[in-house]
Order: sequence, then C-alpha cells, then structure tokens
Amino acid sequence: LDAALAKAGPDPGLLAEVHLALGACHLGRREWSLAVRHLDDCMLHAKEIDAQNYCREAHFLLGQAYHGLGQESGCVHHFRQALRFRGVTRDVMEKKVTNYCRNNRINLDRLRLEKLRDSTRRVPSLPATRAPALASDPAPAPTDSK
Repeated sequence: LDAALAKAGPDPGLLAEVHLALGACHLGRREWSLAVRHLDDCMLHAKEIDAQNYCREAHFLLGQAYHGLGQESGCVHHFRQALRFRGVTRDVMEKKVTNYCRNNRINLDRLRLEKLRDSTRRVPSLPATRAPALASDPAPAPTDSK
C-alpha cells in the first residue's frame, strides 16, 4: 500500500482511498497512532473532493483507533461524526457503530443515537422548481386555444 501512495500522485480521490486503506491496515495491526495519521490524511483529501463516503468511513475507523488508544472522548466524537452523514448508508453505519460498541463494551448511551437520528432526519424540504430553459432546449409547442 505504501507503493500505491507513491503512485497516487496529486489526485485527492486516490490519495483519500489509499490513506483510508492504510489506516484500516494499521488499525488491523493495532498500530493506533499510524492509523490515526493515515485516516486524518484521508479526511483532508476526501474533503477536497467532497467524498462523503470516505469521510464517513474514516470517522468510523478513527473511532476505533481512538478506542484502541484509550481515548473515549475521541472514540465517541468520531462515531457520532460517522453517523451525521445522511443517505441510504446511514442505517448501515449505525449498525456498524452499534455492533462495534456492543462487541467492545462501549456505552451506547454516550453516542446519544436517538438525538442523532432526529437531527439527521430533519432536512428542510425545498419547493419544487423547474430548471430554467436552456437556449438549446426546443421551444414549447404552441397550444391551440379555440
């Protein structure tokens, strides 16, 4: 994976992906500080291109790394951040976080999941609007109103 990092060049998408993989690798080897370093780098590159999927996963892995370091507040912070992203994968992430916490005896009450669920579901509805016509769009057909 270190060779992949060198080959990624300046592409923030590739850099985010490689740093995420390196962070997960170091996490699996229980090298908590190295995992944090790579996952933080992943977040920096992912934010450049608004890659929320990488940010979500990096927060989840950072929660695990901080748990490994014995820093409960960092663990809770990153798990909560992973759950703030809206979308279809939010439920999947909630299950991953919940399972990790249960398997590692982390108090789920600290995550305040109900409050997070409420805040991520409150999305203001926007009025339905039609996009303005482009010059290349055909003009609407005239209607015969007799």
